[in-house]
Amino acid sequence: MALLSGAIAFGLFFGFNRLHHRVEHWIEHLFFRKWRTNERALRRFMAKAEHFVAADALIAAFGAALDRFSDPAGNAIYPIGPDQQFDLAFSTIAAAPASLSADGDIAVTLRDTRKLMGLDTGNADVPGALVLPMLQGSLLKGFVVMGIKTDSQGYRPDEEQVLEAAALIALDMNSLDAAQAAQNLAQMELERKLLLQRQGFLGHELAALHGVLAKAVQAPA
Repeated sequence: MALLSGAIAFGLFFGFNRLHHRVEHWIEHLFFRKWRTNERALRRFMAKAEHFVAADALIAAFGAALDRFSDPAGNAIYPIGPDQQFDLAFSTIAAAPASLSADGDIAVTLRDTRKLMGLDTGNADVPGALVLPMLQGSLLKGFVVMGIKTDSQGYRPDEEQVLEAAALIALDMNSLDAAQAAQNLAQMELERKLLLQRQGFLGHELAALHGVLAKAVQAPA
């Protein structure tokens, strides 16, 4: 009898487990298919981000990828500038300001927590729902503001996790900035050498001209 009861219990458990997985798969396919597709697209972009060669192109592509993921909420990307202010580099949020202070509430809070933060929609420096820190180690290199969803449901925890991972793109942006700076420096050095060569050539020409003039002056009339 005990064996029969155990067999029945096992059969019920096995059948329920299979049914549970089928129902779960059906629900995910029906309600979350578009989101899963968008998530995979964003992760594919993250995987190839390191192959960009210009920071501005990477920022534009990053913003477009975030737009596809959060459609139609929009986003605004604020990398840090040379004056330590945060300057708007990409936006599909109409009212996003052109720059945000290095000592504004968003920047100070992100330096303190170094984590994704929610925005008070009625009292924020920029309209949005979430802010993602773009970190290099412990340094805040910028942040991304995610817009407010039109369905008013907000971002789910799994969406927030994907977005936090995407914000690591700052590492690639920083390396591109460094590469661009090195390229600019090399170009400046090349131009300096060319200028010195021209100066040397002109010096020789000028010396030759002085020699000709000196001979002309010394020549008997």
